[in-house]
Amino acid sequence: MAVPAIWRPSIRTVNGRREQTEFMSELFMGVRLRCANCHNHPLDKWTQDDYHGLAAIFAKIDGDQIVKIKPSGEVIHPATREKAIPRIPGDQFLSTDVADGRVELVDWLTRSDNPYFAKAIVNRLWKAMMGRGLVEPIEDFRATNPATHPELLTELADDFVGHDYDLRHTLRRIALSRSYARSADTLPQNSTDDRFYSHALPKPLAPEVLADAISDVLGIPDNYGDEPEGTRAVSLFDPNTESDALDILGRCGRETSCETSTATIGGLQRKLHLFNGDLLNARIGVPGSRLDRLVSIGKPPMEIVNEFYLAALSRYPTDTEQQFWKQYIDVKATANSQRAILEDMVWSLLTCNEFVTNH
Repeated sequence: MAVPAIWRPSIRTVNGRREQTEFMSELFMGVRLRCANCHNHPLDKWTQDDYHGLAAIFAKIDGDQIVKIKPSGEVIHPATREKAIPRIPGDQFLSTDVADGRVELVDWLTRSDNPYFAKAIVNRLWKAMMGRGLVEPIEDFRATNPATHPELLTELADDFVGHDYDLRHTLRRIALSRSYARSADTLPQNSTDDRFYSHALPKPLAPEVLADAISDVLGIPDNYGDEPEGTRAVSLFDPNTESDALDILGRCGRETSCETSTATIGGLQRKLHLFNGDLLNARIGVPGSRLDRLVSIGKPPMEIVNEFYLAALSRYPTDTEQQFWKQYIDVKATANSQRAILEDMVWSLLTCNEFVTNH
């Protein structure tokens, strides 16, 4: 029987049967099975039998250069000190004559009545579109962490299954919803709402998207390992491709299921590098950049301001912004002084919330 392709990420991404168990349960079930490693889960139904039984399934797989069955593979159950019996979590132990339990596991996981897979996937899609999952954190489905809108989650999951697990269909349905169409502008009455979607939730751009946006505005492509010049970050298929920019911006190396909240992508390191690191400062005015080209052809400062606003924010400066830059840029100053101010202007655009967030 062919190896189910669904397991390739968990086999190739992490090493170790327990790590694969935790990766798989978070990615495909939306549950933190890792809490049942040393003891039964204190807040959910998962037991050590579930955890180590799933690990026993992955122990039968040799994931080196060629993925193949390893009949001798085993894990030891810490409570019994015996070989763990392969088990579909929360459901059933597998027969001892089953050679590759992943087949039974994937059949169970993708059954139309499976309570985990469809909800975990649509919840992940909802977060990608809306900035917050219906269950949050999205890999923490449990009775004590209910969805904000349980009926909506169930309807989306049922619709996802009914349309043969079509990701594009679910994304389109979310995109056409009234919730997704709402503005990020708030009213005094809903300014603190962070879960009921009375307004759009601004969310940081993904590291790859932000890296490409910075390159587009600056007019200077970034380099990614041995990839050809001009390669876009969103086109990279290897998460370990060498890139200082993506490391700074907080990319996920895929050692985990990458469920960290987008609100913390990059964290303090990202902010510090955007404020005063070489990620921006070493590229803003270098020869060949957009700013360098505009200054070299003698374009007036305010026209340069307008061009950068269009490139970065897809709009012209407001009247207030126009007045600010007119006062800030001394038309009688030397070319070097004007250029320094224009570099500050570009930096301010590339670090403002309007640029670094999806809103």
